[in-house]
Amino acid sequence: MRPTLAAYRDRILTFDTEAALIWGRLAAQIGNTTDDLKIAATALAQGATVVTRNTADFAPTGCPVLDPFAA
Repeated sequence: MRPTLAAYRDRILTFDTEAALIWGRLAAQIGNTTDDLKIAATALAQGATVVTRNTADFAPTGCPVLDPFAA
């Protein structure tokens, strides 16, 4: 595991305090606490875009989303 973490160290985003605060706000607004909501909160805190085919679950979060399979 350590070699993998070392190889991707600069690509792993943490669920930090800022992400937790955003997650709490989103959870209250949207009414769910799924892992996708944590991913969206992390992306919003980091100014990142979520790349996924599952764009529907991210739409209500306001998080930038990119579907790599969209035409």
